Amino acid sequence: LNQRIGDIREGINRQIGSTVVTINSYVQQLADMNQRIVVAQAAGELQPANDLNDQRDKLLSDLNKEIRVSSHNETDGSLSVFFGSGQPLLIGISTYKLEAVPGQEDLSRVEVSLKGAGGSLMSLPESLVNGGNLGGLLQFRSQTLDSAQNSLGRIATVLGDTFNAQHMLGQDMTGALGGAFFKTTAPSQ
Repeated sequence: LNQRIGDIREGINRQIGSTVVTINSYVQQLADMNQRIVVAQAAGELQPANDLNDQRDKLLSDLNKEIRVSSHNETDGSLSVFFGSGQPLLIGISTYKLEAVPGQEDLSRVEVSLKGAGGSLMSLPESLVNGGNLGGLLQFRSQTLDSAQNSLGRIATVLGDTFNAQHMLGQDMTGALGGAFFKTTAPSQ
């Protein structure tokens, strides 16, 4: 069972990485669309960018399926996009990328980080990444998968300790007392 849970965890990690790539792609497309809209609107009111705005709205809707975002219309016609508690993904044509990186405390756990303007990575608490596919993956892992794996570990520990206690009460054919049959270890975080 633990191996199966581990396989599911690896699949979740891969899906998180794939979703982050998809989010970054949508953000880049939105940045390109922003640039086209700003150029179109600079031509004057005779050239409204209605079709481009519709395309951008569709991209924003698709992005919102991947991660819950909020947006703000800027005076130049561009759109800024934020997630979590105001972390930027797009400001005008400047994009901020998400990255799926190994966790700082648990290397087998993929975490989401925000790549800053200088290229530095800022680790994001899972509570900031909510909504959409990415939020669902993180929530499933933290609320369901982690709990199931912890419960399985507790069951294995209790079973091993109980079996060992009973086994130590017995004797073999020479009269020697039984020892620990299973080696149990202390839980790790």
